[in-house]
Amino acid sequence: MDFLINMGDSWLSNTPRRGAIALRTTMNHGDTQQCIACHPTQFTTRGYLTAVSHGYAPTQRPALEFLTDRIYNNQRPLYGEPGTDWVRVIYSARTVASRLPLIEHLYETNVTHDAPRIDSFEVPYANFLKIHYKTGR
Repeated sequence: MDFLINMGDSWLSNTPRRGAIALRTTMNHGDTQQCIACHPTQFTTRGYLTAVSHGYAPTQRPALEFLTDRIYNNQRPLYGEPGTDWVRVIYSARTVASRLPLIEHLYETNVTHDAPRIDSFEVPYANFLKIHYKTGR
């Protein structure tokens, strides 16, 4: 568990990934800053939170909070569709839009014990999925 979550934290902390020192004169592209990098973020966070839901203690809270914050801050409005959000920086937006609310629900239920962000996080993604499956895109 610790390896997974720390790997995700480390991956996103090392941006840009050009193999060189980041310079103040270089701006990161918006997609690089907003991308959640599915393998190190959503897959590791989901695995970690699944273990927590089965009784394992969340020992790496700073890394877990960093990754879940990154997930919370990834949603983008789908312009022209009020109350609808999507994941703009990935090809498989449908897949990610269906997973992120589940991951955050695990986090809220088992770690923070906060009320689920249904209206601000879960419903906008659900609206995107309704549009997607209705049109068959």
